[in-house]
Amino acid sequence: MTNQVYNFIQLSRAAFHHNIAQYRALLPAHIHLAVVVKSNAYGHGIDQIIQLCKENNDIHMLCTAMIEEALYLRECGIKKPILVLYPAFNLLKDAIAYDIKLTVDDINQLDTLNTIARQLDKQAHIHLKINTGLNRYGSFKESAFIILEAIKKSEYFSLDGLYTHFAESDLVGSEYTRKQWHEFKQILAEIHRSPLIIPYIHAANSAAASTLDLSGTNLVRMGAGAYGLWPSYEVKDLTQRHSKSFTLRQVVSWHTHIHDIKTVPAGSYIGYGRMRCTTQETKMAILPIGYHEGYHRRLSNVGIVKIGDQYAPVLGRIAMNATIIDVTHIPDAHRGMPVIMLADDDKLNALALSHTLGSYNPREVTTRCNPHVKRLII
Repeated sequence: MTNQVYNFIQLSRAAFHHNIAQYRALLPAHIHLAVVVKSNAYGHGIDQIIQLCKENNDIHMLCTAMIEEALYLRECGIKKPILVLYPAFNLLKDAIAYDIKLTVDDINQLDTLNTIARQLDKQAHIHLKINTGLNRYGSFKESAFIILEAIKKSEYFSLDGLYTHFAESDLVGSEYTRKQWHEFKQILAEIHRSPLIIPYIHAANSAAASTLDLSGTNLVRMGAGAYGLWPSYEVKDLTQRHSKSFTLRQVVSWHTHIHDIKTVPAGSYIGYGRMRCTTQETKMAILPIGYHEGYHRRLSNVGIVKIGDQYAPVLGRIAMNATIIDVTHIPDAHRGMPVIMLADDDKLNALALSHTLGSYNPREVTTRCNPHVKRLII
């Protein structure tokens, strides 16, 4: 494969289904699993992840950021429920026509939806989002009850869900998360005093799914966890303390090969900006991957890759389409030799690389993978 494709991403079918099975076993049976596939499935490749989601009967729902993504899922044959997580203002007619669930957080948005649904003579399926402290999307408590009353008055609305989103659930023991959770449960308690029945109640992302008591909810939205990405080392430690058999396997690995080999004497500057100067004769390998392909420029001079069972450090600044590594310690390094940039490996997994970047967010690593890089399910 490496002789045919310079640069490709592998997705492990076994790892993906393993991760879903881990959450299914961890959570009570009444809690449904939703997989978030926004942003090209967190950079993994939407077409490939759609295929894996179709195969897995434990995945009840898919979540996107935009209606465009949701419509693409329908075009690709996804029949499972789809929820658009961001309030939408375009393509509403198509969304209603294809039974896509829409997030609502504003009364004016509701008026527009009602008009379109009436024209189609078809119900709009709605999840009302509550803002409990992330302060991005979501309705404040007072407005939420006004919206709920408006929903109840129209025959063209089906209130399918109520939810919120945590600001820092990856920080274990966060007082702010407890505050958000308490506020959401208070709102639920008020709603439960009415005869209103809401099919889906959800608050948890991957981090909260394995670290919080989710009583009162019946759906979790798995983003990072579904792809085998631990949201943080704190979440990993707490989850595995409580559930010793719980493991995640990173789905994605990124592969390239050595494009060229050069040897330079001591005192040679490497790459743009003379960021690195050799202190001895150095054997360098040039990889046909750079920041255009999605290899983060902040890994310049600090990143590592893997050749066989040995690690090789990045030398100098990462260029648009090239990265230079030091292979002085790998005497048999040669053109065409396979190189791993990202893998389910203690030093090369997305969470480890995100710490090297200083972002501490594994999603930032995977979403940067250029969509044009070939994806293969293995």
